[in-house]
Amino acid sequence: MINFFDPSYEFLKFKKEYIKIFSKVINSKKYILDKETMNFEKNFAKFIGVKYAVGVNSATDGLTLALKVLNIDKGDEIITTPHTALATIAAIIDTGATPVLVDIETDTYCIDPDKIEKNINYKTKAIMPVHIYGHPANMSKIKNISKKYKIPIIEDCSQAFGSMINSQYVGSFGLLSVFSFYPTKNLGAIGDGGIIVTNSKKYSNLLRQIRQYGWNNKRVTKSKGANSRLDEIQAAILNYKLKHFKSMLSKKVKLVELYNENIKNYEIIKPKIQENYTHSYHLYVIRSKKRKKLINYLNSNQIQSSIHYKNDIVNDKIYKKFCRFNKNDLGNFLKLNKQFLSLPLNLNLKIKEIKFISSVINRFV
Repeated sequence: MINFFDPSYEFLKFKKEYIKIFSKVINSKKYILDKETMNFEKNFAKFIGVKYAVGVNSATDGLTLALKVLNIDKGDEIITTPHTALATIAAIIDTGATPVLVDIETDTYCIDPDKIEKNINYKTKAIMPVHIYGHPANMSKIKNISKKYKIPIIEDCSQAFGSMINSQYVGSFGLLSVFSFYPTKNLGAIGDGGIIVTNSKKYSNLLRQIRQYGWNNKRVTKSKGANSRLDEIQAAILNYKLKHFKSMLSKKVKLVELYNENIKNYEIIKPKIQENYTHSYHLYVIRSKKRKKLINYLNSNQIQSSIHYKNDIVNDKIYKKFCRFNKNDLGNFLKLNKQFLSLPLNLNLKIKEIKFISSVINRFV
């Protein structure tokens, strides 16, 4: 069986270095919010091209805290996309605000900026684009809307570390931006983790407070906060992997290029990249009108695949009641979401395996 994802691969690849990291952190006797986290925050911010980065327990927490420092509360509305992980929606709901769902583009699968304006009203307090699968949303148009209506942007970059628009990394366009270090991500931890980046000293200071109960650096409570901290071991591992990230991403892109070159079934729609955009390929997602049949066919050939996201927010019995949307305005999403299928994309995939998967797909009818 060709597995969809193998979380142990990178650990085994860097095992000796990881063991050294574990020993170093354990021997330091400082496991929470110390030098490793501070060094990683500094290096991560430098990589993205922003001034500040604040490590947190998860990207879900990161989105929630980003909303809270903007004083988002009950009765407010946040414009976002229905085509995203549940975490995006859950974070908005957690603040008491209402997610307003806007349709997606048919090529990038990101939020359609041309559909945002008609959903803006006096309750709108932020726009939250999601760079889905690693393809950036159209930040030029979204920034113009943000400027016109004076509504801040919170970028959900959970799936897009390494993605760029005109050589500018995603995460540097919004007032606040959030990344995930879940193990499946391009820069994954051995566990959970997330980070919030910004160019605002004010918001970075507030975030450092509320990620730890609302304390300042003297542990005096200054605001209502939470417990959401990136631990030292995860920070140290991520800092090490950050040094190797560009080479790992380059290898991933080469695997994608192999898929693109070898899949020649015209019933299958391969991912597209907009001009001047750099896709970081958190996932390699194709489309098929015969998705269920294709999944069974791949399984019969010992190939795992996955659907992101089968249980979409529009049809979720629990979460949909907290959102505002009109199904008639979500035509692209409702149509395409029945077609998306993610193929294996692991750094341990061999060229012959990519060619095998492609040949199997080419025989699919």
